[in-house]
Amino acid sequence: MPSPHPPEISVQLYRAATELAAASPPWLQQLVEIGTEAGLAVFALFFLAAWWRSRRLPDGSQALALLAPVATVVAYLASEAVKLGVRADRPCRTVPDVQPIAACPGVGDWSLPSNHAAIAGAAVVTVAVAWRVLTVAVLARPAGRAVTLLRGYRLTRPLVASGRTR
Repeated sequence: MPSPHPPEISVQLYRAATELAAASPPWLQQLVEIGTEAGLAVFALFFLAAWWRSRRLPDGSQALALLAPVATVVAYLASEAVKLGVRADRPCRTVPDVQPIAACPGVGDWSLPSNHAAIAGAAVVTVAVAWRVLTVAVLARPAGRAVTLLRGYRLTRPLVASGRTR
């Protein structure tokens, strides 16, 4: 059974994030919304780059590069399984008087763990293992953090006074 009330610290952080989002200029709100979804495509480019590089290396390297996206999908599926056990409602349903600009997912689409965080984390680790070079980890880790943070920002943006909805 889902928890009916999130911890107070979570409510405070959610409200602070929605206030920050509300104070952001519209162009930044739009950029973040696009970035949350497009950011995941960056990992596809990392997977492709790891595979392209591995073609010149021993077969084991190619196998690792080809398994990186598979492992990321497995991590995503594992996060979905954990969600069924945790069953944490999304703040957009549990925190009163806060309306996000993005439509709140339906009941049963649990919030914890974050799919974007699971995908980003798995992609960073698998690409780093496949590439085995610190420079890729240096590039992929900030991308993973950015996707996770942008997704959190987008889900917390309240409706603006104009009444804009999705």
